[in-house]
Amino acid sequence: MKQKTFKTVIAIISLLIASNFSYAQKKQLPTPDMANVKYGEHQRNVMDVWFADKSKTTPLAIFIHGGGFNYGSKAKLNANELSQLLKAGISVASISYRYKTITPLPAAHHDAKHALQFIRSKAESWGINKDKIGVWGGSAGAQICMWLAFSDEMADAESANPIERESTRVACVATRGGQTTMESDFWLKLLAEYSPGAEAEFNGSRLQIYGVKTMEEAN
Repeated sequence: MKQKTFKTVIAIISLLIASNFSYAQKKQLPTPDMANVKYGEHQRNVMDVWFADKSKTTPLAIFIHGGGFNYGSKAKLNANELSQLLKAGISVASISYRYKTITPLPAAHHDAKHALQFIRSKAESWGINKDKIGVWGGSAGAQICMWLAFSDEMADAESANPIERESTRVACVATRGGQTTMESDFWLKLLAEYSPGAEAEFNGSRLQIYGVKTMEEAN
């Protein structure tokens, strides 16, 4: 009975995600003020930027897309959300990052961290208040957002690279459908209750996702 309930919940969540994706595509994104700005070496280390008001310094919100760390891009930004933020005087950046199939996790997290630091390094020339930068996203993007929000300061004050000396702290975070933890024990307990027998498959896939050999390394 529990397994049937679990499958029903998954079906409902999938329907909601599909509906949200369909709705997001009804309105086309406007042309960004700066498109495909490179913040790193990989071809997916790019962002689009929209400025709310070029005549003054503004806050900025960074959108981090979802897709299970397997797909998606900066183009998944919801046009309606973008419009509301710009009208509220908040500039917006939407980033792409490396999939786990390109480089194991936490490469995607590190890309987002670097994108945040890169934006802060451009704060003066872009007219951005580096003390008022927030992040938001859904699914995998939400997980990255929470990782940024709840991690300690990750800036390297001794780095020769000025970008790496920029703060990784954010002023606010908004998430939708994100994993609140990536620790194995949490997920193994859920699998044991709702999908008995799937634990071995989970452990195997987790090792592959992180590119490691033991669960201790994955955690």
